[in-house]
Amino acid sequence: MKKFGISYSSTGYFSDLVCDYLDNKKSLNSFFNLFPSYENIYDQAAVKQKNFSNESRKTLVKSLKNQYLGIDLSKEVKSNLDLLKDKSTFTITTGHQLNIMTGPLYFVYKIITAIKLSMELNKKYRKIKFVPVYW
Repeated sequence: MKKFGISYSSTGYFSDLVCDYLDNKKSLNSFFNLFPSYENIYDQAAVKQKNFSNESRKTLVKSLKNQYLGIDLSKEVKSNLDLLKDKSTFTITTGHQLNIMTGPLYFVYKIITAIKLSMELNKKYRKIKFVPVYW
């Protein structure tokens, strides 16, 4: 099967700001730390590690466990919750932004994408762990 791609800017549906961000234009660098890419994720994790205390981790895990009260958790979810206690674990977080005509398939796609990205990063980086989080 042939694959064909089209740039966001070519569609005419995205603002110049969005297109400039996706093109990683240097003029926008002051608005974020590192551009989200596979190459930058390890460095971004190091920055986050310095700015996220053990106390914050405990609060996060406690809050998530409270949200899961009364639900029979899979071993993967239990394992991921335990991993979040470790200072070398980071989240791949996504959520649902309401959009016209995206429907339930988009909801499933976002969850699967977060899980898949976490799995890929866990294979690539052995010293740190990634856990998918959907809010």
